[in-house]
Amino acid sequence: MKNLVVFDLDGVITNEEAYWDAAGLTLHELYYSPRYWNLDASILGADGQYHPVVTAEESRRTSRAILPEAEILAIKARAINSNWDSCYVAACLSLIDLLATIKTSARIATLCEALRSIRGERQH
Repeated sequence: MKNLVVFDLDGVITNEEAYWDAAGLTLHELYYSPRYWNLDASILGADGQYHPVVTAEESRRTSRAILPEAEILAIKARAINSNWDSCYVAACLSLIDLLATIKTSARIATLCEALRSIRGERQH
């Protein structure tokens, strides 16, 4: 038993808050990094780059600003409480919410063009 290592990956032994923090931080980067959705350039540093959080306190504050406790509870209330899926679910819901704001076909065409470019498809 001296050489036993326990990996707790489901929050049974440790608190699951870190998993939700990771989901919120991932959403934050998806929202604001120029590498992804780049929704608000004012979030970027003076050098124009996205800078991830550094401290645990900043991590929790940033995470909960993007993924509030009420949303976490709503996700869990729908039996989506797998820590493995939490980030994926949060990202999908955010993307659906973001896409719902697109009102014109020109903007949708721009999005489709960007997706084709990402996939390496030729333009029609």
